[in-house]
Amino acid sequence: VIPEGPQRPPRGVQRGSILNADGDPSTPGWPSTPGARRVAESDMEGVARIPVVPIGYETAERLLRTLDGPAPPEEWRGALEVGYRPGPGPSAVRMRVRTERGEAAYHPAYNTMAVIEGSVWPDEWVLVGAHRDAWGPGAVDNVSGTASVVEAARAFAAVVERGFRPKRTVVFLTWDAEEWGILGSTEWVEANADRLRRSAVAYLNQDSPVSGDRFGASAAPEIRQLVREATRVVRDPSTGRPLYDVWLDRQREARDAMPVDEPSVGTMGGGSDHLPFYIHLGIPVAGWGFGGQGGVYHSMYDTSEWMERFGDPGYRYHAATARLTAVLLARLANADVLPYDHATLAEAFRTELAGFTAELDRSPISVDSALTARLSEVRRALDAYAGAAHAFGAAVEGRLARGAPAPGAAARINEAQRRALRALLRPGEEAGWSRNLYVRDDPDNGYSPLVLPAARLALRAEDPAGVGGALTTLSEHFEAAAASLEEARAVVDATGR
Repeated sequence: VIPEGPQRPPRGVQRGSILNADGDPSTPGWPSTPGARRVAESDMEGVARIPVVPIGYETAERLLRTLDGPAPPEEWRGALEVGYRPGPGPSAVRMRVRTERGEAAYHPAYNTMAVIEGSVWPDEWVLVGAHRDAWGPGAVDNVSGTASVVEAARAFAAVVERGFRPKRTVVFLTWDAEEWGILGSTEWVEANADRLRRSAVAYLNQDSPVSGDRFGASAAPEIRQLVREATRVVRDPSTGRPLYDVWLDRQREARDAMPVDEPSVGTMGGGSDHLPFYIHLGIPVAGWGFGGQGGVYHSMYDTSEWMERFGDPGYRYHAATARLTAVLLARLANADVLPYDHATLAEAFRTELAGFTAELDRSPISVDSALTARLSEVRRALDAYAGAAHAFGAAVEGRLARGAPAPGAAARINEAQRRALRALLRPGEEAGWSRNLYVRDDPDNGYSPLVLPAARLALRAEDPAGVGGALTTLSEHFEAAAASLEEARAVVDATGR
């Protein structure tokens, strides 16, 4: 532990929020702006009614030693040298708790925004953001992320000063109140939802990207390949080799004999500012960074001294993540045809549907003829969507081989692509806040992704009607997405004449 190593000491406390809501609970579904209508505190969802106070493991051990009661099952026991008895015990504990209620509980939050307007398609936005707030000094979480965004902005500004402007508008953002429940970004997205639906191409998120030297990334399936390709042109600071190669080698080592043809990119779940862009509006997102032997998460030990001794001596990996941020922004901002990989998204749906079907077979739900028919229908619709995705990709590849389309034609192709992605959202207010049909944050674990969320939540509830309804919804939206991609391919074909 500190000061000899990177782990927090026995009395070190991990702070955090236990709010489980979609943004500000006083404005569910609409932006929390000055003068906004707010629900009464008694009607707010996700607000805990029981005070929660974090403690370090030394304090926990002192409390556990005082407890009597029956011996617990072995699987209930942890690593401390105590009996883990459930109590009661002879000791009394005093806590002093200060609460804020009513108007005193409201505090302003401030997001910042800087814009470089695009030269060709100014109404198409590429966005990058990081939260500024922290539970302590925040060297990892999230000075490292904010530094990445600011340095990428500095690089773009330097290029603009030399007379070059990106083709699309680039928006640099820093968020407030992320640690309280992803509030700053969520409320901004809700306030700008109509414009984002029209304009947003992708959102890149930088949250705690540097705490070591081991690279990892997560992204929406349609831009996973873009992330991989960008790592080919950024060097690993320790070896000087392309980051892609180091990343691939480490994954091969971790999997021993299992073949790894390309680095695995994770699925974006919850827990950070990408969530409202992706889960609510379906905008493609990505996040990445360098991890290591952490131990100071959300604590007062997340300091510059810790970073300089243990996390990133010399700040070399800070520079690397900022370079990758700038490369990805530049590729998204300047691509004539947006580099969405619809075929990979379709294959991700196929993989998850197979996994869901296996879970369904093991569940208590009886798979009757009606549910079997729904499964057949969703597979047929997914096959049609995957076929349209591959055909569109081939058409784009052929068109680009003959040269970039004219700006007007490229804009039509790109709008058709984005329309295909929007077809995979549940529309309308009745759909609720989480509308992405591929993934949402898991309501039982806000950090984790829940893929095919409607079907899996119905499976958890052992609700066969809910499972069937979720499969029907998927079928309908796969058909709509396939139709959109066929329209997009027609636009590509028309530009080649």
